[in-house]
Amino acid sequence: MTQQMNRRGFLAGTGLTLSLAGSAWARTAVAAAAPTQEEPDSARNGATLLRGVHVVPMDRERLLEHQDVWIRRGRIQSIVPAGAALDPTSKVRVVDAKGKFLMPGLADGHPHPPGPEGIDLPLEHYLRLTLAAGVTTLRFARPAPGLAGKLRGLSQQETPLPQIYSCAAGLWEPPKDWGRFREELEEARRDGGRLVKILTGIDRSELKRVVKIATGAGLPVTGHVPKGVSVFEAIESGMRGIEHTSGYDRLVDDFQELLRAIRASADRKVYNCPDIDWYRIHSIPAGANHSSLEQLRGRAGMQYIPSELQAAWSEDVEEARAAGSYGSALARKTVTFLMAQAGVPLLVSAGDGAFIVPGFSMLEELRLFEQSGLSRYESLRAATARMAEFFGEESDWGTVEVGKKALLILLGSNPLTTLDALETVETVIVGDHVLSREQLDTGLASISLA
Repeated sequence: MTQQMNRRGFLAGTGLTLSLAGSAWARTAVAAAAPTQEEPDSARNGATLLRGVHVVPMDRERLLEHQDVWIRRGRIQSIVPAGAALDPTSKVRVVDAKGKFLMPGLADGHPHPPGPEGIDLPLEHYLRLTLAAGVTTLRFARPAPGLAGKLRGLSQQETPLPQIYSCAAGLWEPPKDWGRFREELEEARRDGGRLVKILTGIDRSELKRVVKIATGAGLPVTGHVPKGVSVFEAIESGMRGIEHTSGYDRLVDDFQELLRAIRASADRKVYNCPDIDWYRIHSIPAGANHSSLEQLRGRAGMQYIPSELQAAWSEDVEEARAAGSYGSALARKTVTFLMAQAGVPLLVSAGDGAFIVPGFSMLEELRLFEQSGLSRYESLRAATARMAEFFGEESDWGTVEVGKKALLILLGSNPLTTLDALETVETVIVGDHVLSREQLDTGLASISLA
């Protein structure tokens, strides 16, 4: 889902994954946060104590009240009842979190990198928006030539950036040289690429071959179900994920076949990222699923989007709705509910395109998950822990547990009570970096719309 779908063929060697397996990840930084987001040495080099916080671990539906959470060297060191004594030998930054709620940072499952394959914003602005909205992990769904170099260049500065999983390759058609394809995937993996995206243009046998080679290179395959390939064949191919409920949407008029496909997805643990909001924006208006252009222009975060881009988005949406090219958001909400009921693992993203603001639109999608019939906990888990599971890294991050990476957000109210709590992000923690609301807002204020 992008405004410029003009790249064809195999795109490899473009990914940089800050999957952050070692402690060095906490030092990775981006100029997005600028000098205005400087932190004291105690935050970067010592320990942080969140005192008296209510913890929403997201390992199961529960709340741990009145806890002291210690963070050291980018990881959660301990979670103990409030009142633990400070270690006088350590540099400690103390955050008074009484009455606040700590949960894992959000993981966006289908953004596109800014640039030709995504939103027309500078990378620095994109990352500021993401962090300010409480998104601490990005799984980019398109390759981006030059992204790896840009991030490496930015990493020399002592400022934070989200955990990033880059797309190693995007396939519009089968590789012309399978041997070279294998080599390029291995090169991309060494360069940090972490997934392969199927777009279209390949048949069933080619899909199986792509999945076999990518899996051999340590890269899960996700993407669209190509035309000419059934969703059952895509599931059997070994695809790790399917995007936009593609393939399932062909079965909406055959309910029993749809249920059979959903059960097969649950059995094979095929992750799905529905992107309901994208279809709500672009599909023919239908009752409660409709948002007028005026409503879209009033969405959270739109004040940071240049007026020229907003005008272009309005034209894109008007054309898409007039053409009636996309299925209804209501159908996707129904499929999403059925998937959740069957135990299909779900990921959350609004997608990429018109009126989808980096970071901020995650809440729009979560509300649609809840409207689809998922519980609030199920929706939040899809936006946090499920992404770690997708990459097989659930022991390393995705929940608030001792030993895991500190990818956390501090909220002013309980997200298990209302999703509106995600509008009250007061602090974002990525590794050793603890960003207050004031620092996040300063970063947003520095975005120029000139």
